[in-house]
Amino acid sequence: MKYLILDKKQRVENSNDGNVASANLRLIEELNKKEEEEKLYFQELNRLESEHSRLKAQLDVLDQAENALTGLAEGAKNLIQAAIVVKNLNDNYNI
Repeated sequence: MKYLILDKKQRVENSNDGNVASANLRLIEELNKKEEEEKLYFQELNRLESEHSRLKAQLDVLDQAENALTGLAEGAKNLIQAAIVVKNLNDNYNI
C-alpha cells in the first residue's frame, strides 16, 4: 500500500484508480480555501475594529470639545447678562 504525504502532514492512500487520493486532495484544497477565507475575514474584522476605535476616539474628542464649548457658552451668557445689568445700572444712575 502506497501513501502520499501532504503539506498538512496527512497520509492519503494512493489507490490504483486514484479516486481516494483525488477526493482527499479536493477536501484538502477546500480546507485550504476555507482557511484563506477565514484569514481574510479576520483581516477585515481587525480593520473594522481599528476603524471603530479610531471613530470612537474622534467621538470622545468631539464630546469633550462640545462640553468645553458648553461651558464657554455659559460663561459668555453670564458675561452678557452682567453687561446688561451694568448697562441698566448706568442708565438708572445716569452715569
